[in-house]
Amino acid sequence: MEWYDEFFDEHYLDYWAQILPPERTDREIAFIVEKLALRPGAAILDLCCGQGRHAIELARLGYRITGLDLTPFLLEAGERAAQAAGVDVRFVQGDMRRIPFEGEFDAVINLFTAFGYFDRDEEDEQVLASVEGCLKPGGMFLVDQSHLFRAVREFQPRARREYDDGTVLLEERAFDARTSRFTTHATYVKPDGSRAKRRNQIRCYTCAELTGMLGRAGLDVVQVFGDFDGSELLMESRRLILIARKPASG
Repeated sequence: MEWYDEFFDEHYLDYWAQILPPERTDREIAFIVEKLALRPGAAILDLCCGQGRHAIELARLGYRITGLDLTPFLLEAGERAAQAAGVDVRFVQGDMRRIPFEGEFDAVINLFTAFGYFDRDEEDEQVLASVEGCLKPGGMFLVDQSHLFRAVREFQPRARREYDDGTVLLEERAFDARTSRFTTHATYVKPDGSRAKRRNQIRCYTCAELTGMLGRAGLDVVQVFGDFDGSELLMESRRLILIARKPASG
């Protein structure tokens, strides 16, 4: 079993619900709308959509949204949230290395460091090739991940956080400088003393590496940012955001 087969469960959802305020989502949505400059009603694929945090808000704005994710639990949560919000989002279960669409989307978004999940860089390249295949000619791809230089500089081997319900999250972290992979072993301790253990592993790419990978997939990088405020990418930037375009036919 791979780490992502069990990591995205109710513990993950409860944790991020408490530390992702609506203001952050609003800021990210505003950035996406401004920088992609898509026509009203454009078709967007939210790749690794999770519980639909971005997909639902983009649907509110009138875009035709498809959310693809591997985890049924998160997709079910997204469907419930979309129904409660009164918006139409097409949620699809699938592997991002094999996106089951061809030439369908005006844009693909991949947010919140939902890239670099696999053991081999070649598998991440498969993801980008699949993104290229599902875009229309001239379509845009926005990918957002943690900025490696900032993450390394602020790296902490241990962390502790307490939930509102008394659950405590304990994290043991490691960074492999040879492979640029962060590994986290998380233990959720419930108020009754019960424990659940989870692990995740992320390959964090530099801007140069990711630009090269996108180019090999047939996508041309057109803009680079260091955060959702539109700031320039610098050593101290928190995010690495690249916007790439699939060349128009002809």
